[in-house]
Amino acid sequence: MPTLEAGDKNREPLIPLFRYRKLDNSEVFRYPGQEPAELALVLSGIIRHYAVDSSGSEKTTDFCKQGEFTGVLGGEQEKSALWLASVGKTELAVADAHEVMNVIDKNLELQRLFSATLYSYLQLKDRRETELLALNPAERYEAFTRNFPDILNAIPQYLIASYLGITPETLSRIRNRRNRS
Repeated sequence: MPTLEAGDKNREPLIPLFRYRKLDNSEVFRYPGQEPAELALVLSGIIRHYAVDSSGSEKTTDFCKQGEFTGVLGGEQEKSALWLASVGKTELAVADAHEVMNVIDKNLELQRLFSATLYSYLQLKDRRETELLALNPAERYEAFTRNFPDILNAIPQYLIASYLGITPETLSRIRNRRNRS
């Protein structure tokens, strides 16, 4: 996964744009419509992306872990409906998204890095959508354990259930059946 390290001449223009931010458990990093748009590199911990439905229930859409970028880019006319919050203590390197994009626009090597990162992210989103639509709950849980083995035990079960689109009770039954076999 790409990182921002001193010594790489192509990435050095980005480093001064980022500032350190520490979040406590369940602390909101971004809320719907928040300005300015920001990007963050997860230095440690986990960031959960979620939406809140009309009944007030939270629906988890993604987890971003150490070494991954997160953020909300919504354009002028389209504000994101997503919330981003920490799962446990989390450390971030945060930058204004527009400032980052201005630097990237002027550097071909950064454009390549950004393109590769975006491509990888779109592949993950495609896999996630396919899993939600094509797999049953037990298969979605199996996919989750394959896709997130390094953070599986750091995420509360009710958040995993939310990510899988099932109730915590259904997840408990799936896990119990899995442990018996």
